[in-house]
Amino acid sequence: MMNKDDLERRDAAWNHVARREGYACAVCGEIPPYGEREVHFETGLCGYHAYTLKKDDKPPPYNPPLQATERQAALPRMTTSI
Repeated sequence: MMNKDDLERRDAAWNHVARREGYACAVCGEIPPYGEREVHFETGLCGYHAYTLKKDDKPPPYNPPLQATERQAALPRMTTSI
């Protein structure tokens, strides 16, 4: 069983290797913790972002508001007959 000093040395070694090799989450840029390295190698993300991006309750995609010309084209045309 590892004691506190062993865990600290392991984490420090991982952080050194991760920084040197450029292992960082593609979303937030943070170095993933030692315990999340398998997730990182599979997805390229930290554990948090890998979890949130695979959830089914994602927000709907962003639909930007219509531009003025698009709004005018979407309005029904009024015709008057005299």
